[in-house]
Amino acid sequence: MAAVRLAWFAPMPPPDGRVPTDLSAAALPRLAADHDIDVFAGSADEARAWAAWDLPVHDAYDFVWRSQQRRYDLVVYQLSNEPRHDYVWGYLWHEPGLIVLQDVHLHHARARILLDGRETRIADYAEELEYDHAVQPGVGGSLAAFTGTVLHVWPMRRAVIAAARTVAVHSEMLAGELRHEAPAADVAFIRPGVADPGVHTILRSSPGAREWRRRLSLPAEATVVAMFGPFTRSRRVSETIRAMAALRESDPGLHLLLVGPATGECDPLGEARTAGVLSRLRLTGAVPEAQMPEVLGAADIAICSRWPTAAETPAQWLTCLACGLPAIVTDAAHNADLPVLDPRTSTVHHSGRGAYAPEPIAVIVDLLDEVETLRLAMRRLSGDPSLRQSIGRAGRAWWATHHTPDAMADDYRAAIARAAARPEPDVPAPAHLHPDVFRHTRALLASIGARLPAELEPPAATPARTRQE
Repeated sequence: MAAVRLAWFAPMPPPDGRVPTDLSAAALPRLAADHDIDVFAGSADEARAWAAWDLPVHDAYDFVWRSQQRRYDLVVYQLSNEPRHDYVWGYLWHEPGLIVLQDVHLHHARARILLDGRETRIADYAEELEYDHAVQPGVGGSLAAFTGTVLHVWPMRRAVIAAARTVAVHSEMLAGELRHEAPAADVAFIRPGVADPGVHTILRSSPGAREWRRRLSLPAEATVVAMFGPFTRSRRVSETIRAMAALRESDPGLHLLLVGPATGECDPLGEARTAGVLSRLRLTGAVPEAQMPEVLGAADIAICSRWPTAAETPAQWLTCLACGLPAIVTDAAHNADLPVLDPRTSTVHHSGRGAYAPEPIAVIVDLLDEVETLRLAMRRLSGDPSLRQSIGRAGRAWWATHHTPDAMADDYRAAIARAAARPEPDVPAPAHLHPDVFRHTRALLASIGARLPAELEPPAATPARTRQE
């Protein structure tokens, strides 16, 4: 397609490991060869942290005036439940574009934005629930008092899909689900991709990996199981510690490495002490992105489980795949197309819908028997180096076929072409999603007898929606 001018909304925090960089960052330099791209980050500090990057990164507050000076052909929004994406929500209904759902269930983000901010917007929350799921306003208002797993019942995405020229997801299964749910929507599948961190067998013997093991006082004969944070309850740290405790006598060399920042939602040190495995637990804290390959090399096995899940895109697991580090993953619906090994039966599960692989690329954990299958998975991988090697090889081959940055960039090019060719949607939506963004400015100007410049005034409203041009 012809080159287009893109505004790209994606969080770009400093690469210090405290907050992950957005998944789309790996594709952006490749897309910049075809398109003129401005990235809009969540703050001026984030923008400054990427001043030497391949693309210009701006504070999102600069978007409106930049767009007024010279219109963008398409806006691309990266969206998830993570707080680092919260700034994106203020723009996507005003400038419809390509919305990429890194999480497919968005209720946590909507509840946080509408109920946990400076102003508790219960009426707006109830109105969105009614629009998205036909929940009566009185019931929706009452639900504002609930948090936790109840938020997974209603995904709260209809208004987001309605706001998009095209909506994209990182799973073929989830794309089919959205097409069934919203037949009028244009839904694209974009393969998620991560950069090559290096081959695990090479990283394992690198000076950096040896230094990490020395720094963490890991015995030379230890089998190291790595998990990646930030460590919320959904990362399944508690369950993993319990499974390790069950292996305390039979696998004395097994050690658990928690890579990333704590959140206060769980107490791994206290739980490990209670379970009698404190001596086998190591915590790294935040790890800069540049050092992650060394940490991967210091590990022998990875656990990338998450529950409850918002069908999020597993960037950390994809990096393990790319490295060839064998991983244990959750047997969740959005993993149904993957060839995975059941540690209870040694059989390979595969739906047959995705590309066939003769070897498993990961080991699954059954959530209905989580601690026991975690125990079995760790025991199988810890006690069988040849199994670790075969899963690592198959995983790296799967990454090379499906999850490279080039593959992701190719799919983005197709999705961008589709979205740029589509008209802006004209769909009724809750009124609070289309506020008058210049209302306060207009009132201030009126107080001194002035008016908003005509070029900043929105066009005449249609019955369906009012959009700030």
